[in-house]
Amino acid sequence: MIITDKCKKEIIDRIIGEEAKNRGFNCDSIRKGQLTHYLAIFNRKTRGKAQRFDIYEDLLHKGKISLVCMGEKIDTEYRDELSFETAMKKFAEYMNTIGYKKMDDALKGKEFQKEDAALFSDNYLKYANKFFERNNIDVNADSMEFRNCSKKNMEVLFEQDFDAIKDLLMEIAGALVYFMVSNNNAMIGIKNGWLELNVKKQARDGHIFINNYNVLSLFYMGYQKKTSIVIDKIFE
Repeated sequence: MIITDKCKKEIIDRIIGEEAKNRGFNCDSIRKGQLTHYLAIFNRKTRGKAQRFDIYEDLLHKGKISLVCMGEKIDTEYRDELSFETAMKKFAEYMNTIGYKKMDDALKGKEFQKEDAALFSDNYLKYANKFFERNNIDVNADSMEFRNCSKKNMEVLFEQDFDAIKDLLMEIAGALVYFMVSNNNAMIGIKNGWLELNVKKQARDGHIFINNYNVLSLFYMGYQKKTSIVIDKIFE
């Protein structure tokens, strides 16, 4: 039995949308792509912080549908309208028991402030040198060695209080900035008081483009989600 997009969105709105709306989320959808079809994109902005969770279909695998929230991906499948409702109830249960709590907790979390950004922008080299000295490594290290060292240093901080490890995060971030500028095609910029790392990259078709990273925000996101993949993101 074929289920229309209109029917899917009505089910999502009924099972998930009402609670999401009560929590301050608005729901959008976008045009179907070649690989994925976003049926619902739930957004909210609270105290200046933007958050979202998505529901989308995998167009390469018929019937596969996913929920993505705070870095977690929940997959399930459907065949018809009844099984689609069951899938949405599974997603709703996840959001009601885990997802919304994680998002609410993230709003309460401590984070880098503008004062931290100014300090880091002016002193990233000092932070970098502290990292190098502490790890017996320098800016001339092999790229993979530096990445692994940085990730290892970051991962031991995940279970600690942010205020206690803030300076250590800034040391890792400073070392990464210095390493990238010294060894790769990257430049430093300042945007709204925050240090940005502007990295030149090349697409598979040879096209050259620039990726801009707010370094402290990226590292905070990694700390919050307990993942060091943010470091790989800059290199790759």
